[in-house]
Amino acid sequence: MLQQTVTYFMVPPLILLGLTDSLLKPVYNQRILSFFLTFFTKPVVALSLFNILFSLYYLPMIFDTIMVSSLNQTLAMIILLPLSYVMWWPLVSPAKNNSTLKPLMKIIYIVGMGAFMTPLAALIIFSSNVLYRTYESLPRVYDIAILNDQQAGGVAMKVIQMIIYCIMIAYAFSEAVKLDKRQTEEATEQVSPDKSF
Repeated sequence: MLQQTVTYFMVPPLILLGLTDSLLKPVYNQRILSFFLTFFTKPVVALSLFNILFSLYYLPMIFDTIMVSSLNQTLAMIILLPLSYVMWWPLVSPAKNNSTLKPLMKIIYIVGMGAFMTPLAALIIFSSNVLYRTYESLPRVYDIAILNDQQAGGVAMKVIQMIIYCIMIAYAFSEAVKLDKRQTEEATEQVSPDKSF
């Protein structure tokens, strides 16, 4: 859970913040890639796709099926990793084509991200049983230790996500303040009389 939290919630926004428009220009020049990028980075699509699939991943039946095969684990990562970038795109898009949200909408989007993850975290943290049969092959004496690990993993995942979300909300607030200041300055310049003769 810690590894996935870093992979899907910490790395994508940092990489997207490091990209520039010029690096993405070849992608935009390809019509098919540009279409897919435009469609999948729409906020509702981006938010829903990753969060639903990530939550399904942790359903016991699906998790156990994935964990028994390294091929299944690789396929799961191939699906979830690009979708995690898509999910972060509306917040930290490097593109200057209005694909990012306005600051207030970013805050609402981040709250939505947190809300999507809450049922999954609650399932893992508050379960009184070991959820995943993958770990039942261990001796029964380890059940309490496994349950504690499961709950600790859920807590770590949720806490780290919340820290990231709080940082992103602060980032959106700072953007909102800068935008408001710029708009106020522009309005003042338009209202003030022309002093040149």
